[in-house]
Amino acid sequence: MTFSKNESLSRDELQAWQLKHLKETLLRVYHLVPFYKKKV
Repeated sequence: MTFSKNESLSRDELQAWQLKHLKETLLRVYHLVPFYKKKV
């Protein structure tokens, strides 16, 4: 069985990784979905 690197991160590292990916997702949605662009 292969484990992802993210499964062995410390709590702080995991939170930083999650925040980075959340920001990337929000930026992508903002630029690609007109509904959300109008709301901001």
